[in-house]
Amino acid sequence: MAQYDVDLRDYWRIIRKRKNIITLMVILVGVCSYGFAKVKEPIPLYSTTAAIKIERAANLASILTGGFWAQGENLDTHAYIITSYPVLVDAAKALGLLKANRELDDIRQNKKELATIKSLQSKVEAVREEGTNIINITAVSRKPAEAATVANTVARSYKSYNIKEKNRKTIETKAFIETQLDKTHQDLKAAESKLQSFREGYALISMDAQTRNILARLNSVEAEYEKVRRQQGEIESQFQFFNKSTANANMPVNRLQFSPDPGSPLYSLKAKLGDLLLKRETLKMNFTDEHPEIIGINNNIRAIVKELRNEMQVLLEKLNAKEKDLNKQLNNLRRESMGLPEKALQLVRLQREVTMFEALYSNLKTKYQETLIAESGRVVEVSIVRPALNPSRPFNIPSKTMIVMTGIIMGLIIGVIFAFGFEVFDTSMGTIEDVEDLLQVPVLGVIPFMGKDEKIKRGIKTGLSEKDRKIDLIAHYDPKSLPAEAFRTLRSNLEFMRVDKKSKSFLVTSSFVQEGKTFNAVNLALSMAQAGKKVLLVEADLRKPVIHKMFGLNRIPGLT
Repeated sequence: MAQYDVDLRDYWRIIRKRKNIITLMVILVGVCSYGFAKVKEPIPLYSTTAAIKIERAANLASILTGGFWAQGENLDTHAYIITSYPVLVDAAKALGLLKANRELDDIRQNKKELATIKSLQSKVEAVREEGTNIINITAVSRKPAEAATVANTVARSYKSYNIKEKNRKTIETKAFIETQLDKTHQDLKAAESKLQSFREGYALISMDAQTRNILARLNSVEAEYEKVRRQQGEIESQFQFFNKSTANANMPVNRLQFSPDPGSPLYSLKAKLGDLLLKRETLKMNFTDEHPEIIGINNNIRAIVKELRNEMQVLLEKLNAKEKDLNKQLNNLRRESMGLPEKALQLVRLQREVTMFEALYSNLKTKYQETLIAESGRVVEVSIVRPALNPSRPFNIPSKTMIVMTGIIMGLIIGVIFAFGFEVFDTSMGTIEDVEDLLQVPVLGVIPFMGKDEKIKRGIKTGLSEKDRKIDLIAHYDPKSLPAEAFRTLRSNLEFMRVDKKSKSFLVTSSFVQEGKTFNAVNLALSMAQAGKKVLLVEADLRKPVIHKMFGLNRIPGLT
């Protein structure tokens, strides 16, 4: 095949020639793209975000005691705790997914409730906003209102959880004092009532100084003895609990019931143990007991419990020694008091009981006021700066317009590729060079195609009318037209070839019907006749002769 340069006009010609293929591919791929987008359309999901701010400020007391730096926790830790088990349980209760009176351990043992918590966790994500102390809480749901409710509820639950954790000691102390205040107030009223009834019944008002001194000492030792006994019972109860439930580090957080003095080693060990138990509860929501982190925490819990048992053992030994000493003093004072009148002793006991309850009640009131002051300055780290709003549209539904436009563009590209592919593999001859290279003969002329389309454009119908004859005999009726000029060029080339080959006859033929044999033979003969040559035009088409119709002649006698 002949080689020749291809310019933009050739590309445009190919595109126009194969426009049907390109159009078909554009429509087909566009429709398929829309159908794919419709069939594969996912379930609509709505996403919304609530933003909370982690304050890095603290009250004066915590700054003076160094507690300020303990509050400056890593924001990633806050983000992790937001989706932890305790916070999500509170959120589920607020959303009505769980009953309000359900405990953490009971929920963990219930597969259905645990699945509810995990489902809620899958809908919530907490991510720190880079460069700020703000955490975005994003909730995803099939319903826009539910997504906003979940995000806002989790934010509020974490705020409450953070306040409770940061002020847990103050809250626990306040609850304990309130309970003791109510109990002590009832005991005081009962003691005062007994004393009043005794005085009215026996007409005893007071006693001598020696009797008061002995009974006051007896009262003081008995009160101290009861306090030691109470501490012994509390420590022994917790000690037995540790022995029973910590062999495998299985201990719920809410079973740390003892209240050591803030200055004792037990106080710091209890705080560490509570933090480890809470961290283990959070990890157990996502991992099993065989996870390395949980195993490490269990080892730390066992070590702390061992230290607690040792410290409790030492404390119990001290309390036992103190109990023996107080018991010895108490026996001596009771022997001294045996010589006192029975009524006087009873009066002193009643007065001592009233005085003890008055002092205890007064002390509890003072402590309660101190607790209220501490609570008023409680640490509030979390504030909701942007509540979640109802999303207007789902985030996972792609734009059908974009998909269809992409499909149309892809169809156009594929159509152009197919068009050029068909052109490359098209074996028909499209240029003069192709003909000369294949047939090894020179091309003498190129006649423009004058088929049905061109006749319709000129407003001439097919048939043998006068107008048809003007088209068929264009060299005669329109000698200045492009086809007539092409026939004159062909005539000249034949004249030059005739000089070399001395030819006088020319055969016009083709391999198939309706390819223009008659049209070319007639107009070539007219062009030669117009040049003054004597021309004999022979109709050799025995099947469908047409020349006699073009010239308006009679068909008889014909060639045969």
